[in-house]
Amino acid sequence: MSASGVERGGEQPPSWWPVARWSVLALSVLTLAVFAVQGHLQTSYSDLQQALRQGTVTEVRIEGGLGGADGIDPAVQGVAVVHVYWDTGWPSRVTRLWQTTSVSELNSDTLAGAEADAVVIGPVDDPLRMEAPGLTVTFAEPTEASAGAIFGRWELPGNWMVLPFVLLAGFFLVLGRGPEPRWATRWAWVWLSLTPVMVLVVPLYVLFGARPDPSSARRLTGGWAFLITLIVFSSLGVLVPI
Repeated sequence: MSASGVERGGEQPPSWWPVARWSVLALSVLTLAVFAVQGHLQTSYSDLQQALRQGTVTEVRIEGGLGGADGIDPAVQGVAVVHVYWDTGWPSRVTRLWQTTSVSELNSDTLAGAEADAVVIGPVDDPLRMEAPGLTVTFAEPTEASAGAIFGRWELPGNWMVLPFVLLAGFFLVLGRGPEPRWATRWAWVWLSLTPVMVLVVPLYVLFGARPDPSSARRLTGGWAFLITLIVFSSLGVLVPI
């Protein structure tokens, strides 16, 4: 084994590997920071309604939809996705609704009819104000690409959506060209990274797993890692591909 302790099956990693390894760690820290500051936790409509009734939410921001503060134009017909942003402390939350002008319009929209778990007919703010009469409602046009759900129920603004995928690509590169990792095989680390806790798995690998283990201790294999992640995160209802 070389003095650096990074031999990989008799072949030393390329000279750029240590730099790439620590760059991935820095990128994982940045990703965690972005999630903490810019991320929103997807929350159900019933949770929003409960928070409104309890008075813990006094202000919401509505983005998208068929109309704004002046209501829906009578000439407008159809279905639209609405994001309702609200806050009860960290993390910030978002509830995704389908807004429609009529039930017939909703039923005629195949996508909405299949995916709608919360539907509002007419202005979105009306049922919210019924739950909390003093509610402050702000309407805003979407300022960026629609936010997407990643890591289970977390979502990032569209401009930041690429960051976790860049982190994952860098992680795969470092994992593939680095030493045989400790604690788990390469495939096991891959499956663990493709879960909602990827932002924790990556720094764990960089700091500890990327160091070759001279012992002959058994490691977690890819098959077992896949089964564990499938069972655990499916039972929690958060196993959503990134």
